[in-house]
Amino acid sequence: MSTASAYKGNIPQNYEQYLGPILFEPFAADLAARVPEGARSVLEIACGTGRVTHHLDKRLAVDARLIASDLNPDMLGVARSVVFSPRIEWVEADAQKLPFADASFDAVLCQFGVMFFPDKLQAFREVYRVLQRGGTFLFNTWDGYSVNPRAALVAQVMREELGDATPDFLSVGPYSFHNEARIALLMEEAEFGSVCIRKVARTASFQHPNELVDGFVDGSPLGAYLDKLGGAMRLRIKTRLHTALGVQQNHYGNSVPMQAIVVEAIK
Repeated sequence: MSTASAYKGNIPQNYEQYLGPILFEPFAADLAARVPEGARSVLEIACGTGRVTHHLDKRLAVDARLIASDLNPDMLGVARSVVFSPRIEWVEADAQKLPFADASFDAVLCQFGVMFFPDKLQAFREVYRVLQRGGTFLFNTWDGYSVNPRAALVAQVMREELGDATPDFLSVGPYSFHNEARIALLMEEAEFGSVCIRKVARTASFQHPNELVDGFVDGSPLGAYLDKLGGAMRLRIKTRLHTALGVQQNHYGNSVPMQAIVVEAIK
């Protein structure tokens, strides 16, 4: 249930509405700001609901080419509905088999998508192939639970409530790719010559715990999984998460620290 293709139906809309502003917007602004000045041809892979796409559209020169791609048509549908720009080319594409010619772009970006690629090395090799010599590959991925207490709390609640039936969507999906040595090795195997790995800390701010609860349950494959365990399970987990996040508020208030790993590689 951790694959990106499981984000379908009404999940992408809930993902964008609840989690987009809280979790993804701060890192989207950071990643887009790292695009080299003067970039003329930019590809975004696994663009999701278009958070980074929006910032790229604002940052790039008016005559620069911008392609936003994703394997999931439902995600692309939401992105098209919230990012209005005639210059964006929306493309349904697999990052492991990009439908673009060699040396087509001077920058490629990916926001919180690489974790879902079944064959990460193949995807990185594809990025290398479509980049021009000297081009930049930028991506971010969630760091571990120890610096993402909100995610750690969700995982803890799942374990306490479901035991052996606990879903793996966090540990093998969003929070599965934060070993810096492994990242560096894969980038080297993909033939990138210059790789910089850094940690970026931000704050997730929300008005009410329900925003996070609805986001994690209704804006991810978790809700559909819980429904299979019984009609009342979705509400039970939401109630438990709401209580746990309320307790966490005693420590963090309505702002919770979060941290990602940002990778910049040059071809």
